[in-house]
Amino acid sequence: MFDMIGFRGVGISAESKANKLSGGERQGIAIGRAMYFDA
Repeated sequence: MFDMIGFRGVGISAESKANKLSGGERQGIAIGRAMYFDA
């Protein structure tokens, strides 16, 4: 999934805590979740 949304090598992993991510990274995760769950 991370390859599909372009998060290769950015430092974001499934274990990353949301409060440690920047605003843009959080937004990217939200978009990725929406795409993954077909929202």
